[in-house]
Amino acid sequence: MTDDRALAFIQRHLKSVWALELLLLFHDHPEREWRRDALVRELRGSDAVVNEALNQLRAASLLAETPERLFKYHPADQELGNIVADVAQIYSTRPVAVIKAISGSPSEKLKIFSDAFKIRDT
Repeated sequence: MTDDRALAFIQRHLKSVWALELLLLFHDHPEREWRRDALVRELRGSDAVVNEALNQLRAASLLAETPERLFKYHPADQELGNIVADVAQIYSTRPVAVIKAISGSPSEKLKIFSDAFKIRDT
């Protein structure tokens, strides 16, 4: 796995440092099932921030949710798990590169907002 591939994954799937921190929390405790309120406390974030990050991680096929609404780290396949391990390793040694990858990726909401101001041919 190359750093480029891991950084591309970050740009594609992690839209905030909150999502990164949540992913790393799940990765560091793969056997633990988390309640949403416990994640809010652990990250010292808001419900909205944690909900958005959970949505990003679910969309990236990195989490399982139980019928009791508990969340657990569960990558869809081994390759995805390897990418997350690479992300964790890169973040531990080069956190600025990871943060740049996140901040360099335009959020979908920002894109929709900016598209509203484009001059269109009629």
